[in-house]
Amino acid sequence: MPKTSARPRSRAPGKSETGKTTAGKAGARRTASLTIRGLDAGVKARLRRRAAERGHSMEEEARQLLTRALAEPAEPETGLASAIHQLFAPLGGVELDLPPREPGREPPTFD
Repeated sequence: MPKTSARPRSRAPGKSETGKTTAGKAGARRTASLTIRGLDAGVKARLRRRAAERGHSMEEEARQLLTRALAEPAEPETGLASAIHQLFAPLGGVELDLPPREPGREPPTFD
C-alpha cells in the first residue's frame, strides 16, 4: 500500500488551487506572509485590545500599523558632525582667525 502524505501539496507561484494562472488578473497583486516570533506578551495584548477597539482582527491591525509606519519617508541618517551643525546653525557661526602654518620640524634620524 503506498504511503500518503498528510501535508497539502504545494502549488507553483502564480497558480490558484485549481491550477489556473493568477498572474495578470485585474486587481491581482502579490501578498506576503510574516511570522513574528518572540513578541512580548504585553505587546500582543495591546495589539489585541487595539484591534478589538477598531473592530477588526489582530492581523489587520498589524497590517495597518506596518503600512502606516513604513509609508512615511525615512529620515536621512546624519553623522555626528552634521547633527551638531544642525543643532547650532540657528545660533550663527563664528569666524576664527587661524595663524599661518609654520614648517614642521625636521624628522628624527636614527644613526
